[in-house]
Amino acid sequence: MILNINGKDYELKYTMRILKKLSQSGLDPYTNLDKIAGTIPNVIKSFHYGLLEENNKMTEAMAEKLIDVYVAEGNSTIDLGNLIVDAVMEALGFNADDMTEGNEENESEESEEGK
Repeated sequence: MILNINGKDYELKYTMRILKKLSQSGLDPYTNLDKIAGTIPNVIKSFHYGLLEENNKMTEAMAEKLIDVYVAEGNSTIDLGNLIVDAVMEALGFNADDMTEGNEENESEESEEGK
């Protein structure tokens, strides 16, 4: 997933190596996908890890500054969090439509059980 920040393209890329690091840092997408972008510190950490594959010299402080510019350009950290979750899901072989369909099926099954 490519983000253009301050006229420069940055790729959020979550390879298995990066996902392992993210998981080892306490943000495991299998146990709680929502946690990855659920707080400001988690957005920063997840964003930083996503940038590491293309630039291994990227620091968390550099990632924070990029987020500041991203927000100053009229975007929100909520938008960024959603992009991070989408990129992680894609790296795991899912897409947003798969997750939505799965949730709708689960809700449908639960409502059938309640009848």
